[in-house]
Amino acid sequence: MEGKRLNRTKTECWEKLDRLYSQFVFEYDEREAGRIFEIIMQEFGDARVTISFAYYKRKVRNRQIRNSFRGGNYEELAIHYCLTIQQIRNIVHSDED
Repeated sequence: MEGKRLNRTKTECWEKLDRLYSQFVFEYDEREAGRIFEIIMQEFGDARVTISFAYYKRKVRNRQIRNSFRGGNYEELAIHYCLTIQQIRNIVHSDED
């Protein structure tokens, strides 16, 4: 029973990595996405790692907000991203990369 669960977990992990790679390709390009995964594999190798993507997701979301900002559409962005107008202002006017 343990072996079946382990195989299922490995399959789920590979599926998640495949989806993540696809997201990286969408956000950046295929070459950069491949380089990101190379770095991850070099750094972690065979280690069992748990990665929280909350930070990454927030950075991507904030970049999308800044790219969508047109000079006064704070309320529109707040509604779209389910944030307050003040949070949108903070994101738009931050020096974050």
